[in-house]
Amino acid sequence: MSQHKTRSGYRSLFWPIMLISLGLILLLSNAGMITIKNVIALLRMWPLLLIIIGLDLLFGRRSPILGALIGLGAVALAVVIMLVGPSMGLAGEWEIKTFQESVPIGGAESAEVALNLSVGETRIAALRDSPDLLDANLRYIGGDVRLSAAGAARRTVELTQDKVDLSLNGPFDFLSWLFEKNEGEDLRWDVRLSDRVPLELTINGGLGTISLDLSDLNLTGLNLSTGAGAVTLTLPEAARAYLVHIDGGIGPVEITVPDAAALDMQINGGVGSFTIDIPRDAAVRIDVSGGLKTVDIPAYFDQVREGEGQNGTWETPGFGSAERRITIEYEGGLGALTVK
Repeated sequence: MSQHKTRSGYRSLFWPIMLISLGLILLLSNAGMITIKNVIALLRMWPLLLIIIGLDLLFGRRSPILGALIGLGAVALAVVIMLVGPSMGLAGEWEIKTFQESVPIGGAESAEVALNLSVGETRIAALRDSPDLLDANLRYIGGDVRLSAAGAARRTVELTQDKVDLSLNGPFDFLSWLFEKNEGEDLRWDVRLSDRVPLELTINGGLGTISLDLSDLNLTGLNLSTGAGAVTLTLPEAARAYLVHIDGGIGPVEITVPDAAALDMQINGGVGSFTIDIPRDAAVRIDVSGGLKTVDIPAYFDQVREGEGQNGTWETPGFGSAERRITIEYEGGLGALTVK
């Protein structure tokens, strides 16, 4: 009869210490106590992590004390690298560029505008009493920004940024794109659009917060991909219903629908919550399908169809006979849907 010996090992403290340390680094970064240069200096030394993991595999699992010592030593080394790394040139260098151009209205009677966002805070609002169709003021990092325009009566405008060649300054310089500030200077896209011309607007989100105040625009349609970051969207009133299509990304989305609005809204939820603020006396129908989510609909809505789980259809009283309507179709997503 063969005998099997079981060897009881120790659970290393290395990974708990690493997770706690990572959380502290993120907290210090959010509080502004360490900068992106400190973080990049640390990440440039990532091969050391392989060595430290190897030491933990060899020694840390034999004794919790050894695992703890290896973890604490790794934390101490990380602190030293973050403190002295920028002065040693480990953080690399990047240049904040500026871009300021405009597109005149000319003889345009309508326009299609496409904005392919990049990194940083984005603000889009109306351009009042101006001969320009679009005015862009950008501070950015990375590839060049291109603004193109074509057509006469039906004007087509596109604003986009070329991809950056990450190999120029090292594999971790792209992390600077994840931050809205560098040495106290904002990375931002500030775009103004004419309130005089009917606009069909397409926005492809990037990394960073997006503030869309479209309340004063003559909007005929909106296609929005939210990207990664929080989004606030204020829609305009309109004499005729227009279509709003939103593809959710990563981050919460807050939508404000004004009084006297008429629109059809289609939402494909992403990773993040959707909050829709609608007028109390508006005629609204909400259809929810698919996905794992929490749905919060005001009590004055009537549920006219029940579906599986949180799915269903809700309408305000008198929706069927109303002249001006708001329809919302919400599909999928991992976040909550709140209507208020």
